[in-house]
Amino acid sequence: MTRSTASACLRPTVLTRISIYVELTSTRLELAVFSGGMRTQARGERYSPPETSTDLAEVLRARHATLSGWVAELGLTGASATLVFTTPTTTCSIVSLPAAVTGAAASQAARLALSDLAGYPTASHPSDTQTLLTDLAPWARPGSSGGNVMSHIVACVEHETTCALLAQWVGSCGLRVERMIPAVAGPIAACVRGLHAIGGEPTPATRAQLWLGEHESFLLVGGPTGLALYRPLGIGVESFVEALLRPIQPRTPGSATVTIDRASARSIMSRHGVPAAGDLVDQRNDITGAGLLPLLSPVLQRLAVEVKQSVRFGLSEKDRAGLGVTLTGPGAAIPRLAEVLSGLCQSPVTVSTTQPAPASGEPGSATDGNIAALAVCTNLELSLLPTQMQGERMARSARRSLRVGLVAALAMVCTYAAWSWLALDSARAQRQGLSAGASSAQEQQEARRASSAAGVATNQASRLIADAVGPSPEWASVLAGLAQTIPTKVTVTSLELNDLEPSGEPVARLAGTMLASDDAAFAADLRSLIAQLESLPAVSGVKMGGTSRSGGSRSDPSTPIALDSFSFDLSVTLVNLPYAYVAPGAFEPPQAVAPAPSTDKPLAGQPDGVSP
Repeated sequence: MTRSTASACLRPTVLTRISIYVELTSTRLELAVFSGGMRTQARGERYSPPETSTDLAEVLRARHATLSGWVAELGLTGASATLVFTTPTTTCSIVSLPAAVTGAAASQAARLALSDLAGYPTASHPSDTQTLLTDLAPWARPGSSGGNVMSHIVACVEHETTCALLAQWVGSCGLRVERMIPAVAGPIAACVRGLHAIGGEPTPATRAQLWLGEHESFLLVGGPTGLALYRPLGIGVESFVEALLRPIQPRTPGSATVTIDRASARSIMSRHGVPAAGDLVDQRNDITGAGLLPLLSPVLQRLAVEVKQSVRFGLSEKDRAGLGVTLTGPGAAIPRLAEVLSGLCQSPVTVSTTQPAPASGEPGSATDGNIAALAVCTNLELSLLPTQMQGERMARSARRSLRVGLVAALAMVCTYAAWSWLALDSARAQRQGLSAGASSAQEQQEARRASSAAGVATNQASRLIADAVGPSPEWASVLAGLAQTIPTKVTVTSLELNDLEPSGEPVARLAGTMLASDDAAFAADLRSLIAQLESLPAVSGVKMGGTSRSGGSRSDPSTPIALDSFSFDLSVTLVNLPYAYVAPGAFEPPQAVAPAPSTDKPLAGQPDGVSP
């Protein structure tokens, strides 16, 4: 699937219905209900990541009872839900392409780039792309004198088996999967929106957004002309927690080192963050900031180096001058983290003003994490449903559209039929009235003329019905459109027009040859021809058949370059309208009937055979 909705997902949309989100990561399971853009209910549970590689099916079985209980408790059985997930094989990133590449070509290029990042081909696995925004002007890159206007596409992919397992698990817990989206996709769209003002207008200066999530982080830099830099970072809040799980030296000299569990480490990071050396962090274990800083420093320095190097090699010196970094995401709630990063990065690092204040207890994903970011950008339409589920959904949509179209067509036919019947009934009544009241030859003649006029009007009404409901495509218009669209370099060798296809759709089969300098030029010209044919109003689709090199090199009189001849064939599917058949002569004006010979005797002064 592909979409081109530039800046569409940057606009905040107020939810007008209940939205249900389920987040599943290696350390979190959370269920959140949003109504009117606000979180109304939430349930969450934290876990320790498995020490060894664990099969996904085993993890889902262990979480099944918890999610099923929440669904039953909140009365959500059978409701549609969005699954926000992260697995070791999930890949989601921003792919930047020249703005001149659009549509299917842009989607294909983004998927190829995504294959390199994921390490496996995306063609046989669920993948999706969506354009976030297009630059207004090119960015000046380091070491280059100029650049291209770029379109920035968010692309994601996941293994087919993983998507199928996740969808089946959500369904077994009592929910109906509406869509599945990688956890980092929502924060990416939200941060791109954060670099712009409401409505998609760019900010007046270059800014940087640092999203520090639980497991995934990234740096975004943008400014007046669009997006300049996207860099994923391999550090998250759990990186700081992992650092605190190592042995800690207590405050008392000579004391044995102590270790704390994951829950205590998360509590320390939430309450104390990056403490000062003299801060008392854990009185029971006699732990101060001096014992934690040696453990946290490597993570802090790595994060600072990632940010500085990304900015140094990704931006020009002019854009780097005075650049400020805005810290957002779950990591923004860590006390003193922004202050420490400011000193290490030698740039101002501030906490986002839209960052929610920490609530009582541990913040959840629906408060400042992946779910909260996804709820802001409701126009983000990425989805990684399994292939079978996508096919079933498309089939249901097609059946629904077919039923709606059939009902509309029947309603139109019934309306015109009723109008025609009323007109015909009125004409018959008028004819009968004229026939009954006619007492002379002149009145009978007028009645015949009125009856003929009524028949003509009825015939016109029938033709109106035929024009409204049918017939099949106007082949003359189709041929004229093809003649205007096909360029002069194309030689049409055969053209077959078929209105009796088994599918019920009229098809024009076109075969021809084309001159081109090489295979790449031939492919580009053929794609251009297909795009021009698809733009015709009477064409509903174009399917390419076989192609081949049909002959040796030729010379084009208009150019000294020797060109090769290539053969191709296309199937052009045309717009099919319902057909209404009217029997020939069914509504032709009635023929004048000679009056029967009169048996009355002639009056005095009248010749024989003339009746009064």
